[in-house]
Amino acid sequence: MEAEELKVLIRKASGFFVADRQLWKKDSRAKHKLVIDEEKQLDLLRQAHDNLGHKGIFTTHTQILE
Repeated sequence: MEAEELKVLIRKASGFFVADRQLWKKDSRAKHKLVIDEEKQLDLLRQAHDNLGHKGIFTTHTQILE
């Protein structure tokens, strides 16, 4: 790996941290986001949509962010 590529990798990696064996993406407002795989993302999206009573995109999106 070239020195410049290593700098980029370190800069990007510094935006993440591990807590309780889970990977989190840092947020400037301390609302860190859990990093999950794509399969789990789709499952959570379905659950949120169905549990909210099909309220629509904005409500589902807000619920997932929380």
